Amino acid sequence: MSKDVSNTQSPSHCQVALRYACELHWSIIPIEPNSKKPLIRWKVHQSFPANEALIRNWFQRFPDMSIGVVTGAVSGLTVVDFDSQEAYHEALERGWSVTPTERTRRGIHALFQNAGVGNRVRVLPGVDIRGEGGQFVVYPSPSRQWINSPFDVPLAVFPTWLMEHANQPEPCVTQNDCNISDIVTGSKGLPVGGSHYGQKVLENCK
Repeated sequence: MSKDVSNTQSPSHCQVALRYACELHWSIIPIEPNSKKPLIRWKVHQSFPANEALIRNWFQRFPDMSIGVVTGAVSGLTVVDFDSQEAYHEALERGWSVTPTERTRRGIHALFQNAGVGNRVRVLPGVDIRGEGGQFVVYPSPSRQWINSPFDVPLAVFPTWLMEHANQPEPCVTQNDCNISDIVTGSKGLPVGGSHYGQKVLENCK
């Protein structure tokens, strides 16, 4: 049997990561502490989950790593990322079933059964979707806490009303509308109408 990592903090984090991988069949990746940036080239894990030995090796190499979960078919889930509590409560008023939910630094992650959608930015004000090719940071990483644990609550079906927004075509801007530099970024260097997560998605595609 593999030995537990000797770092005082890592064993509990490592064991939680292994539970996610072995019991929930989630694809785990290592994330830079207090960040959302993967510590490895992770494209392969969008199709093939890491095994126990590799996850343990990551905790040996990066003892303070946060835990990332790859979204989409490989983990069987789609995540709705709310930038604020207000955006979350507005969505709740539209209705959905109880589902695993975690509190983040500013907002909420709500986890659903894989809906077969990709990453979408601002499908509604303050609402992003992380699907195929996406990832999110999960408890016990810093500033993460389960409200409804996935070990206690099964994944709900992705809400129909939200799917209608997720399936809307991306906004199309023609060359006559503005300069190419205006299309790519706004005044703060972010994609127009986008979020910091959307910017990271674009950076990962470069």
